[in-house]
Amino acid sequence: MDWRRLIPSREALLTNRWLRWLAPWLGHPKLWHWSRRGVVLGVALGVFFGLLIPLFAAKQTLGKHTATVSSGATALFRC
Repeated sequence: MDWRRLIPSREALLTNRWLRWLAPWLGHPKLWHWSRRGVVLGVALGVFFGLLIPLFAAKQTLGKHTATVSSGATALFRC
């Protein structure tokens, strides 16, 4: 399977109405030059932030839940 057919062309991205404001950056020739190092860096950043955001959200959720339970338990024992 040829993976290049799955990637939209430069012209398709530049003419997309939702991406038109990014045209100065999307039209840069270096963006369309694929290299092993660039692909590896992109995947690494994607995995890092893809895992970082859910972990941060889980920490925030657990922190709020723990605080609620502990304050509820404190209120229960004060009665």
